[in-house]
Amino acid sequence: FNQVRNDMQESKQELLTAMRAAHAVADAEATKSAVLAFVIKLRGLQPGQKAEDKDLDVLQDIGKKFVAPLCSKSGPAHWANDFTAAGTCQECEAYHVAERQHGLQCSNRGHWVCWQCLIKRVDWDKVVKDQGLLDHINARLVTK
Repeated sequence: FNQVRNDMQESKQELLTAMRAAHAVADAEATKSAVLAFVIKLRGLQPGQKAEDKDLDVLQDIGKKFVAPLCSKSGPAHWANDFTAAGTCQECEAYHVAERQHGLQCSNRGHWVCWQCLIKRVDWDKVVKDQGLLDHINARLVTK
């Protein structure tokens, strides 16, 4: 368990370092790669191993700010803060999103998106130009 915690802590530091560097030169691809590497670490957790809520909050914050749920085209919808049921990712239709550890659920409760697919839908050019988001992510991930 301690090894998993250490791996996740290193992964968070790598994510922060990469995002800061990418922001400095507005490198959207580097930012996307850093976040994707972080998600791959999350997906690699064994059953029963959980990421910290603040780690998942970072991904949710990026998703909420830059990706609207598909059902929002037909009415009000957003990514919910809680998770009520499991379902299949609406994007890849392959990944089973059974808990927040795996992705997000829409506020209408009728669809889900896995973290990897959410990352594919983010406009990373906008992310790297958003100093407020970078500061927010820094505040969430820095261990006090």
